[in-house]
Amino acid sequence: MCGLEPGSTPSTTVRIIDDLGNSSLLRAAGPVLDEVADQIRDTDTAVVLADRDCMLVHRVIDDGAIGMALDHSGLAVGTYFGEDVMGTNGVGTAAELRRGLSIIGNEHFLDVFKQFSCYGQPIFHPATNRIEGVLNIIGFAKAATPMFAAFVQRVVSDIERRLLEGTCDTELRLVAEFQRITRLEGGAVCALGDGFVLGNTPAQKILETADVGVLRRLAAEVRRDAPLSTRLQIDNGREMEITIETVPGAGVICRIEPLWVKEQPVLRRAPTQQPSGYVWGPRLKALRQTPGSVSITGEAGTGRSTAARELAKPNTCAVFDAADISIKGERDWTASLVEHAAMLRGVLIVENVELLPSTQLAVLGRVLASPQTIPRVVVTSTAQVADDRLEPVLSRCAYRADLSPLRERVGDFAALVDALTMDLVGSNRIRYSASAMHALSTQLWPGNLAELRTVLARTLTGRTGGTIGSADLPESHRYGVHTALLGRDRAERVAIVEALRASSGNKVHAAGALGISRTTLYRRMRALNVPG
Repeated sequence: MCGLEPGSTPSTTVRIIDDLGNSSLLRAAGPVLDEVADQIRDTDTAVVLADRDCMLVHRVIDDGAIGMALDHSGLAVGTYFGEDVMGTNGVGTAAELRRGLSIIGNEHFLDVFKQFSCYGQPIFHPATNRIEGVLNIIGFAKAATPMFAAFVQRVVSDIERRLLEGTCDTELRLVAEFQRITRLEGGAVCALGDGFVLGNTPAQKILETADVGVLRRLAAEVRRDAPLSTRLQIDNGREMEITIETVPGAGVICRIEPLWVKEQPVLRRAPTQQPSGYVWGPRLKALRQTPGSVSITGEAGTGRSTAARELAKPNTCAVFDAADISIKGERDWTASLVEHAAMLRGVLIVENVELLPSTQLAVLGRVLASPQTIPRVVVTSTAQVADDRLEPVLSRCAYRADLSPLRERVGDFAALVDALTMDLVGSNRIRYSASAMHALSTQLWPGNLAELRTVLARTLTGRTGGTIGSADLPESHRYGVHTALLGRDRAERVAIVEALRASSGNKVHAAGALGISRTTLYRRMRALNVPG
């Protein structure tokens, strides 16, 4: 799947790791690994430490043959050892399985590593049970011994103990900074640490549980040397100014300034505005005024049927669905299609043409090509279909429109939610909080608009007004699948998704189309939460 072969050369890309001294993992592991260095001297073994992303951050190597062999294999600080670029190995495989394991000799995937024996053990934070890193002890395969497994487990236990002790220290530093700012500046202040939240009384009156999750996602974007300032709408529909700065190695401090005064709720939609046309917008209106046949393509649930019917207004339309052939029979279905093509004074809609048998495809192609055809013809098909059989039909359509999947409709997502809400409850008095809109907009939506409509219908049952918070959403959609991406990251994610779709999921071809290496593609997919 990743394009690796046993004879592949390991990745030689080395990332320059900044600010290692501020790493809680290295602070905890440093003294323990210093002792390990004395213990493994003259044993022809090595110990390497990787972070939770499988990037090597420290190594203890004996000066003997093992050191030269590992240097020759490209094992250096800053090297990524995930399974996608290194195959089965003591770092990446241990992280994937979340348990200790031994990989000896030929059990490695890449030939260059088959001379080694490895014993890898994930390092879990005792307070959060989150993987903080992986420890791997390496020797030659011919000298493999089960004693190494017990040795690695003991070393990992010492590191985990120091991680817990270090957590207490970092919490104290964060609490001290929180108290200092609260005492000197006043106002609403909260502190976000690893697994805990502190807030003074003004902050507790403003924030709700869902808002804390949004703050954590924003905090992930903050650089150590540059505080982040932004505006955020909270669950009660009001806006606040947020300033977030880091407490190095401990967490972040958030200053919160409410921007509201006594005000009347502002409706997000004028009462007379109708949701008609929300699937397609101006493009649909333009095509409605233009004569000629149209092909509408899109994933399931993107609104192809709705767009086709909107395109037909205000004319009479007849709808033929290829899925009905199995019920009506090929002869009757085809005869009815030809009859309507000759007699209908309106719009002839043929849906799911990718399901048509060859004979019916040929008949539809002839209908499209005939100058005597009176009705306007609109055909719909799924965007995933890349079938040469469809070309006689699609090539005869004067216009083609591709409906984007919902996950890529970033700019008009809120408008789509408003329009569907109006359709479902007939009310323009329902609003969505920032946390609720964030949770909805960051879903992957495999069912597109159809899935969104179902989720909103469940959410809005019994409601005619008020504000929808993230806690009101169905549990399956209460939290975003991927973090909120801003600007360039969001555009990059869309580009990667499009490249993967165009290459039918082949990551080698997708990387080539994007002009990046396969390794870079995998890293960006992980960073941007691209499935696959």
